Amino acid sequence: MWEAYNCITDDFVYVVTNSGVYNSGDLVNVKWGETDFICFILDYLITNYADINLDNNFYFADSVVKPSCENCSDGTSVSISIIDCNNQNSMFVNVPLSVWFILTGYNDTIPRPVFLFGNTCYKVLNECPFSPEHYPINPSYIFYNCESCNQPLEANSETVLCLQNCSGGTYTISVNHPYWTNQFGKTVIQNNAVGLGGPSGYNG
Repeated sequence: MWEAYNCITDDFVYVVTNSGVYNSGDLVNVKWGETDFICFILDYLITNYADINLDNNFYFADSVVKPSCENCSDGTSVSISIIDCNNQNSMFVNVPLSVWFILTGYNDTIPRPVFLFGNTCYKVLNECPFSPEHYPINPSYIFYNCESCNQPLEANSETVLCLQNCSGGTYTISVNHPYWTNQFGKTVIQNNAVGLGGPSGYNG
């Protein structure tokens, strides 16, 4: 058993290694159940088990020593359960481990558990990772909640028109903006442009 440090966050844990030769400074990929998970740097081999702090997390490592922190989790996916923000249908999907970090807030203090895939918004139902045995997806955008996911994206700053009436006074009006659907199926509103046909739209 080793004292070890998270490759990204420097969190301290215990790592139990299987048979094999390991050295201080080795970078190993640990398991969450049977699932490949995050990477830790082995620091200190524990020989006196009375020194163990049972309040810390324990992980089990396989025999693979990785080359660097930067690509330790490359190609690793986990399975999570999600639910459609609109019709409440649930399912299991595979997501890259790097996406799981963002959805669950693992490397941050604030999780962002909602994402867009295709033109549908989904919310993480259970963030506990499972073995990646389901349909693989890679979310287009990630959000804090379903409400913000369902809103159109907006590009540039809001534009209003300042007009002068016949008496010489001025007033402002809001205008229609052009919009389109991007390659991810998300509506994008161009805020710094006026829709075809002027303030009231086509032939307005």
